[in-house]
Amino acid sequence: MKLAVVHQKSSLGGWRYLYMLLKNIAQLRPDFDITIFISNIIDVEEIDKLKQSGIKMFNIEDAQKTPKLFKKKTLFYIRFLDRIYNTIRLRRYKKQNKKLLIKKENLFNTLNGYDAVFYSWPYDIAAPNILKPLFFIPYDFTFSHGFGFDGMGFYCKDYWFNNVLPSLKTFVEKKAYPIVSSEFIKDEYNRVFPDSEHKPDIVYLSKFNEYAQKTKREIRKTLDKYNIHNDYILFANNNMPHKNLSQTIAAMYYVKQKYPDIKLVISGYQNQNILGKINCPYYMDHTDDENDWDIKGIGQLLDNDFSVLLQGAKMVINSSLCEAGAGSALDAWEIGVPVVMSNIPSFKNQIDFLGTKAELFDPRNSQDIARAILRLLDNPKLALEKAKTSQQAMKQYTWEMVAQKYIDIFERNC
Repeated sequence: MKLAVVHQKSSLGGWRYLYMLLKNIAQLRPDFDITIFISNIIDVEEIDKLKQSGIKMFNIEDAQKTPKLFKKKTLFYIRFLDRIYNTIRLRRYKKQNKKLLIKKENLFNTLNGYDAVFYSWPYDIAAPNILKPLFFIPYDFTFSHGFGFDGMGFYCKDYWFNNVLPSLKTFVEKKAYPIVSSEFIKDEYNRVFPDSEHKPDIVYLSKFNEYAQKTKREIRKTLDKYNIHNDYILFANNNMPHKNLSQTIAAMYYVKQKYPDIKLVISGYQNQNILGKINCPYYMDHTDDENDWDIKGIGQLLDNDFSVLLQGAKMVINSSLCEAGAGSALDAWEIGVPVVMSNIPSFKNQIDFLGTKAELFDPRNSQDIARAILRLLDNPKLALEKAKTSQQAMKQYTWEMVAQKYIDIFERNC
């Protein structure tokens, strides 16, 4: 089978997912001819790893862009001059869009040469006008909800209705086959697209990493590099509103009443400048003292450093309000680190399917989050038992099994 995978951009977790999936598909089915269609601006470790697995790359720079609507502008506030100005702009607009449309048409013609086309990250991109079976991961229904920040950034009504939903609709209209990673996202898909001809296939995900166990010396060396010298809880997420960092900060105030020296360390996209003291349950106080902090953000890390940070943590916390699943929990369970996490449908779906263990909490209640953290800090044997049970459970569900399910979906519908 010739398989085209369009993955023009994504989060770091999205790239880790794609690497684990395609690496295992290639190992299970060496007869598959796989090409990833990406933008040439992407620079992540997973690209080189995939190339080493014999997977080809195809540059689609600009081909994924959608021409913007032409709107007249007022520059001179003199009708005659503004008419000339907009005539020149319109001429340029048509020329630029013609180039984009040619690139799109060339991309569609190329995709028609494959047996199956899989859009693994269909953000801000329309379904292609092709005749071959089309598959997609329907991201991201999180945009369809409000978290108290509507009107700010991406998580607002306008972005959902003007960007995300129209993109997803093109795939539904092209009768593409949706693949989701939890029962919750299947329900979300059916809520938004009740008349979709194809209902989602559910394929739960396995670990997002290939981390080796680190020695205490290796862990200490890396933690010293980031000026982390105390016990800490790891919050591994980006800074978007649904990640619910504010409630975790509040919870840490209550935790510190009993464990005053414990810290909260944050890794993830755009979290590198956080440094604060937690003196009340309502907010943190900014500080610039690298030697006296309660909460610290160290940003997005390379795999080796993140592996060390993960293994050195007392526990991993995921307080999200809405997700397809918990990538940070999968990483922690795989490596044998205790987990505290939100009691939300998708996380419970993961636990029920995988057989893993976590201390659950109400993510809108900072005192309940603190209760869950304290239960594991107060009971190290319980924390270790949950971690070991989860680690064994993860060994029973491998990426080979995940990849085979994808292969079955592709071959069943081609």
